[in-house]
Amino acid sequence: MAIVKIKWSGGKDSTCATYKRLENGDTVKAVCYVPYFTKDIPLINKAHHEFILRQADIFRAQGAAVFFAEGITFWDYCLSICKSGINAGQVKGYPYVNACGFRRDSKIAACDNTDVGYYDFQDIGIAYDEFARHGQLSESKRSILVEQKITELMAARFCIERDAYSPHYQYSKRDGCALCVNAKPIERAIWFSDYPAARGEVIRLQEMLKPLLVGRKNEFPLRDYQYFVDTDQLQLSFFD
Repeated sequence: MAIVKIKWSGGKDSTCATYKRLENGDTVKAVCYVPYFTKDIPLINKAHHEFILRQADIFRAQGAAVFFAEGITFWDYCLSICKSGINAGQVKGYPYVNACGFRRDSKIAACDNTDVGYYDFQDIGIAYDEFARHGQLSESKRSILVEQKITELMAARFCIERDAYSPHYQYSKRDGCALCVNAKPIERAIWFSDYPAARGEVIRLQEMLKPLLVGRKNEFPLRDYQYFVDTDQLQLSFFD
């Protein structure tokens, strides 16, 4: 048996991996990261957030330690200052240039910096059929899903059978940030509906950033040179 640190997102693969580690008799230290737009508004829909909180209690009842990693908010990321590169001294702006800077500076940093005490290795929850990601595996970063040849579909079925499948999957295959370039319009529509204050805060942020990003690659982070929200219309007009 081993002491295992798991990056648990609330998604099907990491949820299945956590259950499998518990079934294996391992000591589980799960680190969960929830992205936030501001300190009061999660950047995931309310149903998924509530699912994570419930599932965390279930894991704790089964003997796992669950830590919630605290990362920088999306708002603070966008207004933080670049320390190097051609934009040194300027605000970072939207994170969608090349790889997602928000994921790097918030999620990855928060999970890596969360002190869970001693552990033998990490389980990073890669499914058996995610072959392109198998290169991430090593002696210190393993996946019980790969070891037990559990595919993404098998992981989903496993979670459904245990009522541990997030309601978010009803309309999306992913469980990331509502403002991600890969999010569907319905994800953002639900997010705005769940958190009524979010719309005004997004508009306020984009109006603050607009004059600061002139001539920058991330001046217009969205398709067709549109910002997150059309301030003159009720219709959401981004990524459509």
